Amino acid sequence: MNSIPANHSEMCKYKDAITIGYQRTSGYIMNLVDISAARVSSVNRQLKEEEAKCSQMAVRSVLRTLQFRAMDDRHDQIEEAHKQTFEWVFRQDSFVQWLEHGNGVFWINGKAGAGKSTLMKFLFNDPRTRRHLEVESSQDPLVLAGVFFHDRGTTLQKSQTGLLKSILHQIIGHTRELAAVTCGERYSSVYAFYRKNPDKLVYEDITNEPMQHEWSRDELLRTFKKILQQNAFPIRLFLLIDGLDEYEGDKDELVDLLQNAVSSLGRNSRIKLCLSSRPWNIFQDAFGDGLNFRLQDLTYRDISLYVSGSLSSRARVRELEVLDGNSTSELFDEIVHKADGVFLWVKLVVKSLINGLRNYDSIADLRLRLEAFPKDLEPLYERMIGEIDEMYVKEARMSEGHQTKILDDKPEYLTAEDQVARCMEVDGRLRSRCAGLLEIKFTGIYSYEETLQYGSLQAETKLPQSRFALLKSTVQYIHQSVKDYFKKPEIVSLLRRLCPDLQFEPHEWLQRAYLREIRDCLGHPFQTFISKREKEPGVVWGPLDEFMHHTRALELKYEIPQTTQLNRLDTMLQRESMLGGMVNTDGNPPHWSTWSGGRVSDPLVNVPVEWKTSLLTFAILSGLEKSVEHTISRPGFMINQHPGRPLLHYAIIAQPGYSSVVDSFRMAQWQLLLEYGADPTIHFFEGHGDESEMLTFAWQNNKLYPEPEEEESHDPPKDIS
Repeated sequence: MNSIPANHSEMCKYKDAITIGYQRTSGYIMNLVDISAARVSSVNRQLKEEEAKCSQMAVRSVLRTLQFRAMDDRHDQIEEAHKQTFEWVFRQDSFVQWLEHGNGVFWINGKAGAGKSTLMKFLFNDPRTRRHLEVESSQDPLVLAGVFFHDRGTTLQKSQTGLLKSILHQIIGHTRELAAVTCGERYSSVYAFYRKNPDKLVYEDITNEPMQHEWSRDELLRTFKKILQQNAFPIRLFLLIDGLDEYEGDKDELVDLLQNAVSSLGRNSRIKLCLSSRPWNIFQDAFGDGLNFRLQDLTYRDISLYVSGSLSSRARVRELEVLDGNSTSELFDEIVHKADGVFLWVKLVVKSLINGLRNYDSIADLRLRLEAFPKDLEPLYERMIGEIDEMYVKEARMSEGHQTKILDDKPEYLTAEDQVARCMEVDGRLRSRCAGLLEIKFTGIYSYEETLQYGSLQAETKLPQSRFALLKSTVQYIHQSVKDYFKKPEIVSLLRRLCPDLQFEPHEWLQRAYLREIRDCLGHPFQTFISKREKEPGVVWGPLDEFMHHTRALELKYEIPQTTQLNRLDTMLQRESMLGGMVNTDGNPPHWSTWSGGRVSDPLVNVPVEWKTSLLTFAILSGLEKSVEHTISRPGFMINQHPGRPLLHYAIIAQPGYSSVVDSFRMAQWQLLLEYGADPTIHFFEGHGDESEMLTFAWQNNKLYPEPEEEESHDPPKDIS
């Protein structure tokens, strides 16, 4: 490079470009241009890669805020379709035509127990659904999203908030560019954070990411509407929603949401809604004039396949065929005819007949069993209750006196074998004490053959599965219609007559049960115990959420703080936090709630140590108003001198990984803390930005202060920072 001036000076004297000096100098210059261009290209490429990585981290942050525990559980718990059943749906002309060329709503309706959820799962999982949808020629991406309402599940599994969270999570997870154009500050704040801190991109370190407030229903609705109306990234959306009748909220609001989704599309977007429900009037009025079919009219052959597949292979059936060749096939036909399209009724009948076959019943005996079965489900449930052994009814009366020691100074952990054995025992007791109306549900998916051979519990214990599946198992009604049946006043009266002296508080028993389950979680290694595992949080967080839910329910019912059980919980988990071997900067072990980031991140991300979390702050997050008041009302408690993050901030925005409770509980906590003198103007650096943004947000949403009686300025406080 130093030779260029000299060469250039000489080059100016050259007569033509073929002179050797001219060529040499020209070569130097061209080489420099190439090097410079390569460097610029490299820098631009690195900038683009960094921008893409920042965008990726921002999208992940948005998806984490939308995800909730049990989001996919209902889909996983629905039984797989029996082999070769529901194949007819892909030969059903109106449905296939709608998949390939239609828009709007297709409504699948059917009476209770007809198999609607099984069909909807079949449609959602079968690749032929996508193939038919892709017949329509379009360059726009096809997004399939499915939601399965579950009235027997958690609040988010049966609410509009859960519906919208699940839909948005699936849509944005598929077409990630939508986060930037529809999620506003949630996306841009995280994107800007990583642009300012690119070193965190290397290890995908989410420590000190801007904290996200809990989604409100209005924000979810706005975001969903933006996705439908935006034209920057056109999509074709196929949305399958099962069990509209299991939605817990206002059914009119749900219908309006779905109808508005179809009518408010942008010019480049298209949507198909495949919906299922019982034929209630509200859904009949909304969707009955459009494309639809009635499921029980179309499943005769499916039920025949199920009956034959469940019974024909049994040795006793083959013996009966030898004795009377046509008798078994005639019996099967009678079952199918009497079922009237109700799969659940058939399953209960088949179970009874299998018991009869084990007892070497004759064809005549089996026919008597069939004839004894009421044709409708509710009389059948009443008959099943009446068959409970009197001794077991008395056992239910005695359950109040049974006490379990929850906490020891040195708890003994249950091994995987212990857990399996106890689940097996509960499975057997449910069958004998609850007339088969309750069952253990696992989120693991088993083939029809495995379930038929072992039953769901036996499939769980005999097939290679993890201990996590056992911890996620639940006891549920065998069908939504059973729950509806037990809510009838006459059935409530019947149960009270059967158990007149029973004093039973379900929330108290479930609170103790989940505390025991938390204790059993302590046998896991610390990282497994606390850290995110694939899509699931660490094993402790599920039972902990349930424990807090039932603790909150007890406080609301009796208006008494649950300090004893909370202190037991705190002692157990703080011991585990110490065993984790981690310490704060002051050398002391952190409070166990510090690790709540482990719900959403792997590797483990903890709450900033400066926050100094405690049982009190966790109680605020959990909406335990009576327990919080019990603590802050003590003589000498200085609410504005609590170490670390101000208490009021926990009521405004939850800490990482912890989805705060519903707004009604949060609002009560804000009001309580303000009544006891919490100062909203205290300055505290959250580790990611000024807290004034959060307080301004709360002010603008009328959540920190009561509305004034007279019209006046609604500006936030001027001096909050």
